[in-house]
Amino acid sequence: MVWLSENPRFYVWVAEIHQGAAESTVVIVTVPRADEADLAHDSMPMSLRKIPLWAQEGRILDVLVLQEDNTPRQIAVLDGERVAIYRSINSKWQQEQSLSIMHVRPWPRDLRGRMFAARDHLFEVYLPGVFCRSTTTLPLALTCHESDDPWPLVAPPPATFSSFGGAPAVPSLGAFFSTSRNFFTGALAPGVGRLTAVGKFYSAAPLLRDKYVLWLFAGTDGQVHLVDGVTDQVAKLEWGSDVASMKTACGSGWLVLATGAGENMADSSPDSVRAYEISDRDPVPVSAGLDLSGEITALWTEAKGESAVAVVRNRETGDYEAFRLAVACSQ
Repeated sequence: MVWLSENPRFYVWVAEIHQGAAESTVVIVTVPRADEADLAHDSMPMSLRKIPLWAQEGRILDVLVLQEDNTPRQIAVLDGERVAIYRSINSKWQQEQSLSIMHVRPWPRDLRGRMFAARDHLFEVYLPGVFCRSTTTLPLALTCHESDDPWPLVAPPPATFSSFGGAPAVPSLGAFFSTSRNFFTGALAPGVGRLTAVGKFYSAAPLLRDKYVLWLFAGTDGQVHLVDGVTDQVAKLEWGSDVASMKTACGSGWLVLATGAGENMADSSPDSVRAYEISDRDPVPVSAGLDLSGEITALWTEAKGESAVAVVRNRETGDYEAFRLAVACSQ
């Protein structure tokens, strides 16, 4: 006698075998469902989507959207030697201006950099040991000088990472970036609660709680540190070195984007990003993995906190591709 059953992951065959007068034997065989990935995707409460922003042969460090209505209309693209300003005209990007970045010391091998919109000028640029400030209107000028000031970990005012659904602001927090490597040293300004330093880390993501902010730091030790201002808890989450946080209208309202452990390696498969909710200290996946075309080289939360910019080096072409990552609530 044979019974066939199933669950979301497997088909299950149960057979009861009789051999003469001997007692019957029950055999159970399971076979993975071919549609397991689709079912897992359908069961997730959210989905991630990527929106192309820019692609080029040279390395992209960051992309800042300067103007948009339903779609980005003007962007600034940061690489190691310039900031290029582009405007979308008839659905095609056209360069408006290119601003050189002046620096005395050579860049570290694995260069990283960030851009932020500013209140009394158009944008600011943070690079290892260098700070640049633009003027306000086109044609722009860019002034750069050596600096060891901390990089903002959340967009500074007047960014609206704070005012989502009437929620209080995520307090400003800066971190000092190594001038010769590709990570933050761990020194914070002003700090998270009583903690003014954590271990060296590659990226960080805040999650706003009712009475505090929980910060996640992807450490150079390969582990994720959860810092609430009092304690620094270590979690082995099988995540990669890139994390970012986002606000969303679905679920708990806050989620973390994270790459998988072992990614960003030359011999690994192309990277993917997944969304997680963290109700206390345990992450729960709330989206299927979003597959990308190659290695993620940057993942930064955008100023409003409702999306993130991911930069990927395409494995086939070698070009760098920048995407906006957004979340959609499943129906």
